[in-house]
Amino acid sequence: MKARTVNLVLMGLCLGLLGVVGRLAYLVRHNPARVQYVTEREVLTNPVITVRKINATNVLFSLLKRARSWSDLESTNYVLYIQNLLAFGCPEETVRDIIIADISNLYAGKKAALKAQLPAPRYWQSPRTRARQSPELAGVQAQLRALDAEQRTLVKDLLGVDLDAELARYAGDDRAPDVTLDFLSPEKRHEVQSVLERYPADDPSGSPDAAEARLREQERDAELAGLLTPEELFEFQVRHSALTKSLQQRLESFEPTEEEFREVFQLQRELDRTLDQRFDEDDLRNHDIRSKVLAGAQAAYAEELKAKLGQSRYTEYVRSQDADYQALLRLSERFDLPKTKVASVYDLKQTAQQHREAIAADTSLTETQRQAAYDKIARETQNEMASLLGQDMYAAYRDTSPAWIHQRPPPQPEPPEPVVIEVPVPVLPSPFPPLPDGFPTPPH
Repeated sequence: MKARTVNLVLMGLCLGLLGVVGRLAYLVRHNPARVQYVTEREVLTNPVITVRKINATNVLFSLLKRARSWSDLESTNYVLYIQNLLAFGCPEETVRDIIIADISNLYAGKKAALKAQLPAPRYWQSPRTRARQSPELAGVQAQLRALDAEQRTLVKDLLGVDLDAELARYAGDDRAPDVTLDFLSPEKRHEVQSVLERYPADDPSGSPDAAEARLREQERDAELAGLLTPEELFEFQVRHSALTKSLQQRLESFEPTEEEFREVFQLQRELDRTLDQRFDEDDLRNHDIRSKVLAGAQAAYAEELKAKLGQSRYTEYVRSQDADYQALLRLSERFDLPKTKVASVYDLKQTAQQHREAIAADTSLTETQRQAAYDKIARETQNEMASLLGQDMYAAYRDTSPAWIHQRPPPQPEPPEPVVIEVPVPVLPSPFPPLPDGFPTPPH
């Protein structure tokens, strides 16, 4: 009897509990305003211990207050949006992905609206012409750069991450795409990026004026000098300058190490600064002075570079700047020829030039003999090149018309024969009176 009573009591309690649960579910479903994700902290008597206390006082309601749809989590306030996602239990990485995607979509719409204001580009016009005929282009470009900066700042403030680095992560790259700033701290990197937004590498006007580009680069570096130490500024310039881009192309055949590239960069920068100095306003005099300064600066540059690189690497550097050597390198890649043979062909060129100079300086040769000697050098050089390169590659190289194979110094004029001019000697009258007849002539 007692067991039956206990069972009935327990069954009644279960039914009552189910009723409470059903009632709470009904209230929550028909009162979504009650679903809140705001929590508060209650500090107990012991100041070291803190607990998080849900607004409701029972565990059952805390289970029922979880979001039932995505609309319960979304918010136009990104701070609240992030709080809701974290409170729901989203991992921080997932929260970053959601927020960055949402912000990117928002700013993509803003940029599209700006670009829609511009006329369609005409394929036959250069960028400079389009900029001149569309004065609003520069303004739109400035607004687009401002939106980019604003988007990066918003992501940084909300999530504490760099937008470019996150976008690179989506593409499978574990580094930020702009490695020219990887030597800076995140704080300075953000400041420098803001400066670069005001000095874009690609001028919207498409102006090819090199002097104007150098001036803008100088203005940019002057502004960066206020943010960076001298060492940091140099690190920026060696990675992010017009000279760097130029040297990357010029030294491609040389294949420099990082240290060699930095040495060439420093010396070339000093040479450029020397050549950029002002000279006398007189054009003729200015040309003469500039020529002397250029010759002296280039000679000093060569000597200093030789000392920095060493004789062997300096020889390779000089060789890499030769257009014929570069043409041979391109052919060697096509024909899978070792670079050692390319270097041997270049040595042939140097040897042929030395022999020609010796023949040109030999004054004992007639012009006919001299030209015959030049022809012999050309034939021997061609035979050696064909042996080194093989007939196919030599024929391909010969089709590039390398002038040095048949190059001849200008013929030297034969020295003129001396011309003898007979000048008549006038007979002057004697200041003494004539001797009388029969007067003996004095002996000589």
